[in-house]
Amino acid sequence: MTATDFDAFWSYTHEDNDRSRNRVLKLAESLKDEFALSTGDELELFVDKDSLGWGDLWRERINGAIGDVPFFIPIVTPKFVRSEECRRELIEFSGLAKSRGLDKLLLPILYIDVPGLKSDSDDVVHALIARTQYVDWTKLRLLDPEDPRVLQAINDLALKIKELQNDVAESSLREETKTAEETEDDLRETIRAISERLERWMESVDFDKIAGAHWRAAVDERVARVNRLIQTRAPENAVFSTFVQLGKELLPIALNRLEKAKSYSRLTIELDPFVNTALRLVQMHREHSGLLNSLRDGVNEAYLNIEPPTGRSGFGFPSGVVDRNKHLTDADAALRAATTFVMEGNAIVLEWREKLMALDGPELVVLHRTY
Repeated sequence: MTATDFDAFWSYTHEDNDRSRNRVLKLAESLKDEFALSTGDELELFVDKDSLGWGDLWRERINGAIGDVPFFIPIVTPKFVRSEECRRELIEFSGLAKSRGLDKLLLPILYIDVPGLKSDSDDVVHALIARTQYVDWTKLRLLDPEDPRVLQAINDLALKIKELQNDVAESSLREETKTAEETEDDLRETIRAISERLERWMESVDFDKIAGAHWRAAVDERVARVNRLIQTRAPENAVFSTFVQLGKELLPIALNRLEKAKSYSRLTIELDPFVNTALRLVQMHREHSGLLNSLRDGVNEAYLNIEPPTGRSGFGFPSGVVDRNKHLTDADAALRAATTFVMEGNAIVLEWREKLMALDGPELVVLHRTY
């Protein structure tokens, strides 16, 4: 079966399915059967994320003909929202769908309650899911699969997907029949939207190397002191006290990085649909490529901050010290959370850069800025 044969992609973690005795995949099969019974049509679900080309398949579909795009159905659980791979795919699909004006393509199923799932959450994935028309299965998943309430919910979901298919088809038809003048107007409107957001986004991109420098300075000073204490056979409590002080110095650095990483990720994700739209429309109107110059500059600037610094990484603890006190443990937790948000923002920026290079050639992306 090729990419064009799939109507929807079923995104889940295999661990959730394994620990629920295969109920996640059984739900997919039940939905396919009910869709066929209720509508007379088949619902082809791509369900195996381990299959070769999983991500390439849905990217090919959503980047292709606008009238032939699939749904993305994530099975939302605490493990799903912590999975780097699941988070990345959800963010990427959402950005591409919004760039086509097809937010309805993202149809999450809230399978297990996720604390903090609010539209104003500072976790962008939590907020993204909360803002969609997700289906709540938290009270149904423990019922017998033949319970009438479960069967009714599956029927409701099948009919909802059919209704959304019709809505998406109508939206696609309107998009495909736009005149050249209308698409050019759309491009200029999109560039205005980017311009309104670009400066604030630019202000958010350069925090990570600064945080890394502060982190290294604190670690180097305290670790050097620990080594001197060990060499002079100082009491163990003196060494422990030094690590306590290290934790107290690193915790505010880590918390500040976490706050800025969340802002960087959120602003990047908000900008992503507009960038995807602009890139797609510029391909149709190459004469307006110059409208992307400010974006090119911003992407170049962000890329310089994404590149790893020369030598060792800016973050990380000496081995075996994290569990020695609460401050270090909390700093490590904040550091790991911040890294997730940084990676999510960086992945989007790298994707923008690749698309700009494909559009203009690498020399225009790298050398556009005049010094």
